[in-house]
Amino acid sequence: MEKESEGHFSNSRRKQFRYQVPEEVLDAIEAEAHDVLQEYKDQ
Repeated sequence: MEKESEGHFSNSRRKQFRYQVPEEVLDAIEAEAHDVLQEYKDQ
């Protein structure tokens, strides 16, 4: 996950983890990463 992606996983990264990590967990990670990056951006 990179700053340029604004906290979102790429589709290939989601496919890589689809059998190990539930989609809801990936969504929660993305939401948290997005919030952290927004806070960093606003400083």
